[in-house]
Amino acid sequence: MAVQVFRFVREDIKVAATIGAMDQLYDNLKGKAIKEFKYVGLDEVIPDSWETVAALKFPGMNGFCSCNGKYKAKCDPKLPEDKDCTQISAEKARSMSNWRDQKLVFRRFKKKEIEYVRRNKKGEEVCREGLKKCGPIHCLKDFVPCPISHFWINKDKKQYVKRSNDIETIDLGKDSLIIERNSKDGKVVNGFTLELNGMPCYDPRSTHKLVTKKGSALAPKLGGHGCTKPWLDNVEDYRSVDHIPFLEFLSENGMKQYVEAIPKSELSHLLEETVYLSSRSKLFMGLDDVCQDFDADSIWRFTSGVQAIFLMTKVLLGFAVVVLIYFMLMSKSHFGTRLLHVGWITGATQLISMGASASYVALLNSFVDNVNVNFKKFKCLGDAKLGRALFHTVNDVSEYLKWHEQSTKHVLIACAVVFVVGGIFKLLNRNADKKPLVAPVPTDNISKKDKKQK
Repeated sequence: MAVQVFRFVREDIKVAATIGAMDQLYDNLKGKAIKEFKYVGLDEVIPDSWETVAALKFPGMNGFCSCNGKYKAKCDPKLPEDKDCTQISAEKARSMSNWRDQKLVFRRFKKKEIEYVRRNKKGEEVCREGLKKCGPIHCLKDFVPCPISHFWINKDKKQYVKRSNDIETIDLGKDSLIIERNSKDGKVVNGFTLELNGMPCYDPRSTHKLVTKKGSALAPKLGGHGCTKPWLDNVEDYRSVDHIPFLEFLSENGMKQYVEAIPKSELSHLLEETVYLSSRSKLFMGLDDVCQDFDADSIWRFTSGVQAIFLMTKVLLGFAVVVLIYFMLMSKSHFGTRLLHVGWITGATQLISMGASASYVALLNSFVDNVNVNFKKFKCLGDAKLGRALFHTVNDVSEYLKWHEQSTKHVLIACAVVFVVGGIFKLLNRNADKKPLVAPVPTDNISKKDKKQK
């Protein structure tokens, strides 16, 4: 049992470290290509067909005192020694999305507006009738513009950019943002994110903390938790679209008074920070029918199955450990009785675990076989890092399932042995549990004592 618990904890940590990549892969494959992108006024009403770029999860900043422009952690302006101090309240955690005093919005293609090219019998990559070819791998309806593929900043507007159906310009004041379509490399944008100091987190479920390069009393340097980078580092193909200084971003999102009050000693650390608007390129699935017919929802079912199995195992293992501790350390029953209960309860827990997770195990094994056979054979995701993360994760899960099955059998055998041994001890000491722990005082002795006292 102890070995099973230790191995489970180790496998749980190992699989959890990469399961976030499966969430990103699912989001990427499900996300449709971007049709339009623009900056709009903060008060402008956004139609239902448009989306707003996901907000930055701002974790909050500490309160402080500014005393003649110098930082002080705490103060009381009512006291004589703090009469020159101004107390600034802490800023709570919240979402921030205002960008250059505007909103960032985009619209995706509808399902029937875009598809991949298909190989005909001659091996040629062609579009269906009524569709035009955009780039090497996409087909679109004639009246629909090609998907967005690249962004770049025209610094100080120095470069001459000729406008066309495939090139669009957004004025950013001093600079301009250039949007390109119909890329020759086949890349298309299918998502955006706001991130502090670089590309997005590997695990979108992780808790973002304020990642500052040097750290300050107002915004501590990241340590221990939050936006962690795994062995694959930045697994998705993100590219910077636009960026603004961190303090400017805060000012545009309701923290102007706080920013203006920051003492110079802390300001120097924060001036180096930058918030990035980044675009995500959609992963290309191979043109073979096996790849094109792949159901992205199977990734979601896979991750849900893994999490369900781990949750059930945690609960049942925890229950078994409590039972073991109670009967072996706290129960006052006879040793044989305790062994008997430990054997059958622990064994029943293992059987329940096997029965409850059977359907999930079958689902996971089917997905693992599909990935290891079809994906590898047809190289559906090519050399994409998320493709490697997929193979890495499914093999970890496959290894865990095999180990879990074997360890469960071994524990069941051990439980049967414990049950039999407990039964033997029980038979040899049938009346052990009936004996009182403290011998009762005979009633005759009590009556004699009462008579003497009288």
